[in-house]
Amino acid sequence: MKIAFYTLGCKLNYAETSTLQRVAVENEHEIVPFSNSADVYVINTCTVTDIADKKCRNIIRKSIKQNNEAKIIVTGCYAQTNSDEISKIYGVSLIIGNNEKNKFADYLKNISENYSNRQVELISASPNKEMAGQARHDDNTLSERKVVENNIEIISASHFAFNEGIMNQVKNDGEQIRNDEKNEFFAAYSIGDRTRSFLKVQDGCNYFCAYCTIPLARGRSRNASIKEIVKQANEIASKGIKEIVLTGINIGDFGHSTNETFLDLIKELDKVEGIKRYRISSIEPDLLKPEIIDFIKTSKHFVPHFHIPL
Repeated sequence: MKIAFYTLGCKLNYAETSTLQRVAVENEHEIVPFSNSADVYVINTCTVTDIADKKCRNIIRKSIKQNNEAKIIVTGCYAQTNSDEISKIYGVSLIIGNNEKNKFADYLKNISENYSNRQVELISASPNKEMAGQARHDDNTLSERKVVENNIEIISASHFAFNEGIMNQVKNDGEQIRNDEKNEFFAAYSIGDRTRSFLKVQDGCNYFCAYCTIPLARGRSRNASIKEIVKQANEIASKGIKEIVLTGINIGDFGHSTNETFLDLIKELDKVEGIKRYRISSIEPDLLKPEIIDFIKTSKHFVPHFHIPL
């Protein structure tokens, strides 16, 4: 199939889209520019603001206009938090939550084998299996009404919302993140059309700021192991790329999944041969420890610059 991708939002989304593209190529699909006619359009969305949500809807509709026979796959943060809203857009074929990106190859295979079926499926993470079940079977939910009225199959729709019960339930799950399959880490890095690579080292956030939807869109803080990330950095170096930007949702919070620290990570990455420069995309002020600053001062490859959100 010919597949076109479009990315909205942050460097992390860009890294994940690049990885999804490699998955598509590995499964013998052809990547085409988004402006071209394609069999499948994949939109990786953002939901930081209302304006971002509007841009997502506009791009979805644009892809449908380009080829109304194409399969439209919507993934990313807007898909995670607003699957009901997206499912109202006629022509959308598949909505994939952030925690389902690891299964992208399986979804492409299913689409390829059932291309004539235009039924919409919502495949998206909920805080836990019980809540996902409630979302599917509650007669008062929009999703349930859509099942009745439009014959749309809801596999596991996202029903994150700003209410105290859900927020407390997600906040208080303690060490569950280490064993919860719904919060697995999707490893990703970008490569191909830029001189630098965005390397995802962390995902999710435990801060739960009152104004921010990120924990609802991305889940709790988690990460790959240092060993795995160093392996990816070596892969990037082998392709001739000289600069890596470390990216994530809250990268200074690295280590919850593996009992490692961000300082441990940057020390090991500094040893990778072939990478001339590392940049830290952004780090929270309370996580920029003196020992991190001290290491960057003497580092061979880390740029002595910090982007600190205040």
